[in-house]
Amino acid sequence: MSRMPEKTKNKVSGVMLYAKTPGITSFSSLWSIKHALKTEKVGHTGTLDSFAEGLLVVLSGNLTHLVPHITSFTKTYQAVVCFGKETDTLDPTGDVVKTGAAVSKEQIEVALKKFTGAVLQVPPVYSALHVDGKRASDLVRGGNEIHLESRQVFVYKNELLDFKEPSENDACSYALLEIVCSKGTYIRALARDIAYSLGTCAHLCALRRTKVGPFELKDAACFGELKEFSIENGIQNALYFQKEKEKIHLPFEQKIKKSREDSAEKIQDIRNHFLLFSQKLASLCGFSCDILKPEFEKSYLNGRPLSQKMFDIAICGNIEDEIAVFYSSGAFAGIICKNKDAKLSYGFVVPPEKKEFKVFSWNEFCSLNFPVEWKSKGLRSYNWKF
Repeated sequence: MSRMPEKTKNKVSGVMLYAKTPGITSFSSLWSIKHALKTEKVGHTGTLDSFAEGLLVVLSGNLTHLVPHITSFTKTYQAVVCFGKETDTLDPTGDVVKTGAAVSKEQIEVALKKFTGAVLQVPPVYSALHVDGKRASDLVRGGNEIHLESRQVFVYKNELLDFKEPSENDACSYALLEIVCSKGTYIRALARDIAYSLGTCAHLCALRRTKVGPFELKDAACFGELKEFSIENGIQNALYFQKEKEKIHLPFEQKIKKSREDSAEKIQDIRNHFLLFSQKLASLCGFSCDILKPEFEKSYLNGRPLSQKMFDIAICGNIEDEIAVFYSSGAFAGIICKNKDAKLSYGFVVPPEKKEFKVFSWNEFCSLNFPVEWKSKGLRSYNWKF
């Protein structure tokens, strides 16, 4: 048996949990995913700064329509905060603009209680927020002075996990924090404000996103590439970016060669973690689920008016919500919306994918080198032809 030539582009819709490493932008991190999955249509659901690391929830194909939905999820971070120095960017890529006193473990524990719950926060000027159609960070780097309004965010948890006191070689103190917060919360700004409340200043040495809604970093592709997240490693992270800060804002192509190739192991790891959008996954994301009856598939795909009789009404119920619709085969069919009057409308439609033959070599067959989802269903569920 021989493998059929692979298509150059893949339009399959799915979810990818990916562990971003420090030193590269979230957008540039998508290169490896595009390459491994042979697709161009991907989007991440929440930016991590170049110095930061951790979980990116990436959507491909038609699922990119769901980016705003996933972006709104609650997020969990771990952060190493340096008390005693502030940089203009509030992170290790900036220049030190203020110095202050170190703080004690007891002072931090008291301050964290004040920054739990509803919090008014002024975003950092070095951010991706737009002012008059341009990024705030680009305006500041261009010599412009800008003013950002405060806005309310919510901090569900703000806990001290570890602490490092000042030493003879370093007058700063360091805290490892775990923070659970709402969309739009800037951890850099939170560290700044905690320090100001204690009469000093601070910046982030390192930041790791560990959870987005129901998705966890430990389940992400390339998680094994990340080092242990600790105060000592956070300090080393800051030292590295201080040395390399002039390179941070260079275009991706200038940082690494365009011809870069990921290892075969990394490509396989990414492919193994790719998930099709199932009813279980849709429920985890907070969607109600429904089944499109086979006899109404043509009407659905042609955009005919929607009615309850087209779906499994028992599942659909009377919920005013966005509903994830699936074909009887289990494949994702799109999103429909239901208003308070039980009237249905289209969100977006995902046409059924054409079934294609998959051809494997004899060695691949004997070594069970198949996609993870095939293995989870069991190979006996497929019809094999020799």
